[in-house]
Amino acid sequence: MANSSGAVIQAVDAGFFTAPPKAHPSRVYVVSYRDGHLRSFSGVPSAGDRRSSKFCYIVDTSEQHVTTTCTVTSADDAYAFSVELSAAWRVTDPEAAVRADLSDGSSLVLGSLQDIVWQVGRRFQPDRAADAESAVRTRLARETPLAAGITMLRGAARFRADAAVTSARVDRDTAAHQGDLELQRMALLRDMFDGSEAGALMLHLLKHPDDTGSVLATLKGNRDQDQALRLALLDRDRQHYLAMLDRALDNNLITDADAQPLRDLLFGQPTGGGLTGSVAMVPIASRPPLALPHGVSASEPAPAAWPAVTHGYVVEDVTATGPATSPPPPRGSVAEDADPDSAAAAGPASGSAPGGVRTWKPLKKPGQGPA
Repeated sequence: MANSSGAVIQAVDAGFFTAPPKAHPSRVYVVSYRDGHLRSFSGVPSAGDRRSSKFCYIVDTSEQHVTTTCTVTSADDAYAFSVELSAAWRVTDPEAAVRADLSDGSSLVLGSLQDIVWQVGRRFQPDRAADAESAVRTRLARETPLAAGITMLRGAARFRADAAVTSARVDRDTAAHQGDLELQRMALLRDMFDGSEAGALMLHLLKHPDDTGSVLATLKGNRDQDQALRLALLDRDRQHYLAMLDRALDNNLITDADAQPLRDLLFGQPTGGGLTGSVAMVPIASRPPLALPHGVSASEPAPAAWPAVTHGYVVEDVTATGPATSPPPPRGSVAEDADPDSAAAAGPASGSAPGGVRTWKPLKKPGQGPA
C-alpha cells in the first residue's frame, strides 16, 4: 500500500472573469468570500456563485492511505512493542479542511493513530503483544472522526514484542530444543552402546569411518595392556604363595614331598617335574621309626582269628637312639601269663625292645581289677 502525499487542498485563481478548472468526481470546490464565509460546490461554481469571492480551492476527498512504524511502551516501562501502523482516511468536511488550512493530512492521521495505539498498548505486559494487537484492531475497526475535517475510515496495527523479550524466549527455546536433541541422542546411544570399550570404539567408527586404523591400534594397545596387567597380577600371586611355602617349610609345617605338588601347581608343571623358582627347600630332620612288638610284622596279613589275649603291652617310653636289645615276652609265655602286678610281669628291661622301646606297660584284661 503506497503512502499518499497528504496534500488535499489546491488553491486556484477563479475570479469573475476567470473560470476555474474542470471538476473531478473526487474533488470539491470551496469558495472563500470577502466577508469570510466559505461555500463548497460539488461542481464548477457558476459566475454568480463566484461573485464577491476572494479565493477558490479544490479539495481532494478521495480515500488516502498511510503506513508507518513506531514503538509503543508496554505496561513495563523497560520494554516496548514494535508496531507497524496503517490507516485509510479521507476529507469528509472540505470547508473545515480549508478553514484549518490543512497541508498534510497524513501526518495528522498518523499522529492520532499512534496516540490511540499508545493508550491501548500501555495496558499490556511485554510478552502479550498478540493481545495488544487484537485490542488495537478492535478499536480501529470503526470510523474515527479527526480534526480539520478528516475521518479515519479504518486502521490496522501489527505488534511485535520487545527484542529483549523475544531474544530471551528464543534462547530458552533453543536450549530446550538442544536438550531434547541431547536426550534423544543419549537414548539412541544407550540402545546402541553395550558399556564396553570396544562398543565405544565401534560407535566412534560409525560416525568417523576414516579412523579405522587408529581404532585398531587402540584395540591392540588395550589388549597388550590387559595381558601385561594379568601377568603382573599372576606373578605377584605366585610370589605370595611361594613365600607362604617358604614359611611353612621353615617352620616344619610341611615336608618337601608335600610342598612339591603345590609348587608344580603354581608354576603350571605336572606333579613330579623339576623344581623351579627360588624357594629354599629346607630339609626335615629324620626321626627313628616306631617298631611293632616282636613277632608282629606289618607286611604279614592278619590271621583269621587271634588267640585270646590275657595280657597285652603298649609302648610307654621310647628312646630315639640305640638299637633294640631284647623283644618283649613271646605270646603265650610264662611271663605273659604271670600276674601283671608282679615284678616278673613288668615287661622287658629298659632299652631292650626293638625300635628303641624303653618300657612296656602291661594291659589288664577287661574287667580285671587291681591285684
